[in-house]
Amino acid sequence: MSDSVHVSFERLIDYLEGKLSEPDRRAVEEHLATGCPACDAELAWIGRLIALMRTDELVDPPKEVIERACALYSKMRQQSGASAHRELEAVLVYDSHSSLQPAGVRTMGGEVRQLLYRAEDVDIDLQMRELERPGSIDILGQVLPLAGEAGDLAFQSVRLMRGDEEVGSTFTNAIGEFAFEEVEEATYGIGLRLKMGHVNIRDVSL
Repeated sequence: MSDSVHVSFERLIDYLEGKLSEPDRRAVEEHLATGCPACDAELAWIGRLIALMRTDELVDPPKEVIERACALYSKMRQQSGASAHRELEAVLVYDSHSSLQPAGVRTMGGEVRQLLYRAEDVDIDLQMRELERPGSIDILGQVLPLAGEAGDLAFQSVRLMRGDEEVGSTFTNAIGEFAFEEVEEATYGIGLRLKMGHVNIRDVSL
């Protein structure tokens, strides 16, 4: 497998579930050993999704429903093309602690800090709320579409990074909200795996 060719979503699932032949398994592992960030992120996301599904006590859907869902997902991925592995950098457009605030914007006070980032067709609103325990905060976020429906941003992976280390992970809810609670004050990055690609917010000092 060439280093420039990403491992497919379906093959990564089969790899995690131990369904690949020995040659295919070695090929996937050789590619992952190159440190491909897109495939590493996709593998981690699938792993968390499978773990979440295994804790679900609901009755399994009929086989034909699963096959139809897989077919629809495969078609959607083909239509989206390379967007699944695009890397996008979010740009800060508003900081409530900055003296350069737009005219008419209300100051939120010292207990809550608001940051607004933009990446192509989405805004990412972050609020940092100080807690009673010194040096600890809650991070509340919401992904807001500039066009389209908010439902398109539901159940998307969000990672909290400290340098190269992932210190937290979660998913957006039905309206694009997510949260990391009782976070130590430090400098973090936030990575969002959206349909438009991987959106990165870097060097957020909290």
